[in-house]
Amino acid sequence: LQLSSPNATQPTVETFLSGYEKQPLMSLEEALKPVDHLMENLLRHVADAKRHCAKDQDGLTQDESASIRIFSMEGGETSLYKIFNDTLRSENRDKIKPWFPYLKLFMTALHILPSFQGVVWRGVLRDLSKEYTKGQLHAWWVVSSTTRDASILQSFMGQSGNRTLFTIECRNGKSIKNHSTYPEEEVLLMPGFYFEITSVFEATPGMDIIALKEIDSPW
Repeated sequence: LQLSSPNATQPTVETFLSGYEKQPLMSLEEALKPVDHLMENLLRHVADAKRHCAKDQDGLTQDESASIRIFSMEGGETSLYKIFNDTLRSENRDKIKPWFPYLKLFMTALHILPSFQGVVWRGVLRDLSKEYTKGQLHAWWVVSSTTRDASILQSFMGQSGNRTLFTIECRNGKSIKNHSTYPEEEVLLMPGFYFEITSVFEATPGMDIIALKEIDSPW
């Protein structure tokens, strides 16, 4: 998770992501060629993702559906999820540009899916309470994975240590349960998710809850 303060120097979708939408739609294999050196066994993961994706599911092509599925696959430090989000988090256009073909396919798929409006949840295993202040406006530039079912986070969050639970009122979340590796009620928040912090409080020792509300972005 990364915060960006709303000021004159804040990168926006029109600057460091500008141009991805002009890319032609490609197959998943072609879209990931510019970044295949960053991940181990990428072609095997692509083949596995496509094997589990049906054409016309929710109006998506097989490649569009597979672009979501491969994002949801685990793989630790070398997973597409980790490397792609780390690149977005850098807000470095030179690093992001090789991802443009994949971003075009991935974002096309997400825009086809209907938007989810409602409350979603996200858990982080550290104390983020000092980084969020009630009333402030911020943006997340990564693709954030959330869930509609807070109970799913119980085993992940545990009962001890520093933890932060986000409760997020979203308007443009994308439910990917039909395209994800996992059957959970997963909802993605797209890059540039802009929000107001509505409350920050300690629920129990070590457990902070931060409430966010999606608002119209300035970009």
